[in-house]
Amino acid sequence: MVLLPLVPAKFVSLVFDRLYDEASAFLREQCDGASGDEIPRLVGVEEALRSKVEQLGSSPSAQRQALAGIYMAAHQLRRQKYWHEAEAVYLEVVERSLATNEAFFLNDARLSRAVCLKNLGRMSEYERAKAEVPAGTTTLIDGVNWRVEDL
Repeated sequence: MVLLPLVPAKFVSLVFDRLYDEASAFLREQCDGASGDEIPRLVGVEEALRSKVEQLGSSPSAQRQALAGIYMAAHQLRRQKYWHEAEAVYLEVVERSLATNEAFFLNDARLSRAVCLKNLGRMSEYERAKAEVPAGTTTLIDGVNWRVEDL
């Protein structure tokens, strides 16, 4: 049995239980100790997600549930400015979406990943990620509907 760090595992559990407000509050609590200029980190969240996905199984409905949970985890991380983790988790959403031919989250995940890369200052990766997003794609960030062309 693999023991996961408690903080990422609790966050993942809240997301997969669809307790999004609680997950958001939990992330805020975790970054309260960080300095104002420091980018918050949630080391171990990718491993916690992998563990949760394995627990769900491999049926098509379990894989759709996993994809939705992973997407919502990325969304929560991005909203709280956990840029490193959000970028990696959005990349997982993109890869899973392509592997399963599931388009529902694909372009939003691509656009949101590009936003994370831009906020991390990884501009060459940002430009490549942005180029993968179809024109006209939008995502809601901080109450504003952004189009890929606006970035």
